[in-house]
Amino acid sequence: MTRLGVCGLGVVLFLASGHRSWAQPGASPDQPLAPHQPQPTIHVSAGKYARYYHLQLDLRSQDFELTVPVDQRQPRYGTENRYELSENGQFEIFVRKDAFPVPAPRCERYIIVRMPGTAPSAPDATAKLARKRALFDALKALKSAATGQQALVIELNPYVRVVTNHPLRLELTQCNVFFRQADGAYIDHVDRVDSVPHAAP
Repeated sequence: MTRLGVCGLGVVLFLASGHRSWAQPGASPDQPLAPHQPQPTIHVSAGKYARYYHLQLDLRSQDFELTVPVDQRQPRYGTENRYELSENGQFEIFVRKDAFPVPAPRCERYIIVRMPGTAPSAPDATAKLARKRALFDALKALKSAATGQQALVIELNPYVRVVTNHPLRLELTQCNVFFRQADGAYIDHVDRVDSVPHAAP
């Protein structure tokens, strides 16, 4: 799709119990949309103190790294500079900036996508950790297979700012975002969160 075609798209509005979805317009020149990424739909949920912006990202093997890029390496990643799943379900992946559909003008190469941890005291913590392990294993398998794709649901808060409201345009203020989570559980959809999954995958 040409930049003209992208910018000419109208705003898509969806209202359902305080949950809205907007089409994100064409990216700025410093952040072109990756050719395989469809025009992203930004989903907006009203929180107690702020609005939350999230989207689905269809990730391919070539779009991300599990081995920490040289310019991102820190001692916490261990001697192999590979981020593994922690005991409380935390992990990170490194998504190429040009494969991420929201502009990130402060970032040079990667957007870090972080999975928050699950407290051992959380209800059904074992099942929630199992779901995170399943996702982490799926991402490792995707990286090894070098084919196919994995759908991820990303929360842009808190490192996001609204550039314009009409139409809605966002950009990241930092080089990291989070997997969507509620009550210690990964949320694998963009709809309103009325309850969190408690069953094992």
